[in-house]
Amino acid sequence: TKQAIGWVASLIANPVDGSPLAELKAETVAAQDVLIKTMESAMLAWQAFLHTSDQLESARAEHLAAQTKAREKTAAAKRFVEAQEQADEAAAEAKEEVLRAQEAVESATVGATNAVELAAAAKQAADEAQEEVAKASEEFEKATSAVTEQVEAQKGARKALDRATINVDESKKQIT
Repeated sequence: TKQAIGWVASLIANPVDGSPLAELKAETVAAQDVLIKTMESAMLAWQAFLHTSDQLESARAEHLAAQTKAREKTAAAKRFVEAQEQADEAAAEAKEEVLRAQEAVESATVGATNAVELAAAAKQAADEAQEEVAKASEEFEKATSAVTEQVEAQKGARKALDRATINVDESKKQIT
């Protein structure tokens, strides 16, 4: 009996080449190799997905920061427009005073000088606001581009994960 058990165990452990048991053992080993490779692929795809997800979150944060800067620069531009309107109003008032008070040239000259200084300050503020708006637009475009790239990378990682999942399912079917 012990010899028979030993013989059966030996036959299972080292089946005769070409026998159905040897073919089944070879198929099982091949299926195990496929399963291992599929699991490794799935793990790599999951890691890529996590990395892409982190990058997307970072890009979103940058995008929000760029939006905040854009809002601030828009507010600065609005202040510039208001200052320009005030400067225009001051210049118009100064012109009216000059026409009304030609006898008081000295007084009108002071008012005109003030209006010119205010206009110069408004122009300088406008130039600075335009530069800030241009910078904000560039930052917003960069952030939007980064978000788009991250979304595409995440889609690629999702596809790789889906493929790996399909491979795992197929490997499981082959094993069973």
